[in-house]
Amino acid sequence: TGTRNKWTGYSSDLDGEGCGPGMMYADLIVRHLERAGIACFTGLHVEGGNNWHVYFKKLRQAKVMIAIMSPAFFKSVPCFKEQLEARKNGLQVIPLLFELEENGNPPGAVEGGGAKWIEAYESMVGGEDEQAAHDTLCAFRLKDDNDKGLKLNSEPAPPNTMLDRDLLFKLITRVRKTLDESGEVASLVSPPSGEVAASGAEVAEVEALKQSHANEMAEAEAAYEAEKRRWHAELLKASRRAEAAEVQLASQVETAAQSNSLSTNELASQMAARLDVLEKYWSEVEEENKRLREAMGAAQR
Repeated sequence: TGTRNKWTGYSSDLDGEGCGPGMMYADLIVRHLERAGIACFTGLHVEGGNNWHVYFKKLRQAKVMIAIMSPAFFKSVPCFKEQLEARKNGLQVIPLLFELEENGNPPGAVEGGGAKWIEAYESMVGGEDEQAAHDTLCAFRLKDDNDKGLKLNSEPAPPNTMLDRDLLFKLITRVRKTLDESGEVASLVSPPSGEVAASGAEVAEVEALKQSHANEMAEAEAAYEAEKRRWHAELLKASRRAEAAEVQLASQVETAAQSNSLSTNELASQMAARLDVLEKYWSEVEEENKRLREAMGAAQR
C-alpha cells in the first residue's frame, strides 16, 4: 500500500500500519468496477481476523488481475507473489500506472528497483515456480525477456499516470472486453438499472464539474484583466501627477533663479522643499507600481 511512516523513511508517521496511497488507489478502482456490475476482490475485502492469504483463493477464481503500479509495488514481496500466482493461473494482467519514482522514472526503474522481487525470485530458483517467477519479472521489466513478448505495457504510458486523466471509464471497457473474450461475461450479473443510471449520472456530474471549472476560470481571467486595467489606470494617474509636479518645479526654480530678491540660501531652501514634493509624487508612483505587481501576481496564482 506504500505506507508512509518512519519505518519506510519518512520523517513522521503519515499513515497507519498497512495503509498508504495504494489502499486509496485500490478503493477507487473497486468502486468503479462495482458500479459497472463487475465483481472484484482485493485485500481490502479481507475482514479483520482473517489471514490475507484468502486473497489467493479468490485469485484462482478470477480472470483479470489489475496491478496498481507505484514505487511501493516493487518493494513488496506479497505483490510479487500475487503477480506470480496470477501468471500461474493464466489471468490477464492489466498494469495501471498510478505513481512514478521521485526522479520521474517509471516504478522500479531506479537503482535497486525491484530488489525485493528479484530476491524472492532467486529463492525459487531450482523449484517448480522458477520459470513462472522469471516470466513475472520479465513482464514487469525487471529482467530482459529477450524479445519473447512477455513485457506488459502500463496504462497509461509514463510519464502520465491514472491520476492525470479520467481513464477509469476506459478501464471498465477494457475489463469487459477481456471478460468477453474469455467467455466470462455471460456469468457476470448484469448491473441493475439503478447502477447503470448511477454510472450515467456520474459521467454527467463529471462533465458538469468540468464546465463549472471552465466557467470559474473564465470569470477569474475576466476579473484579472479588469483588475489589471484598474491598477494601470492608477499608475498612469500617479505618473502624470509626478510629471506635472516636475514641470511645475522646473518653472518655479527658473523663476526663483531670475529673481534678485532671494539670497542663495533662500533659493536653495525653496528648491529643497519643492524637490521633497516631487520626491513624494514619484514615491507614490513607485508604490502604485509595487501594488500593481503584487495584485497581478496574486491574480495569476
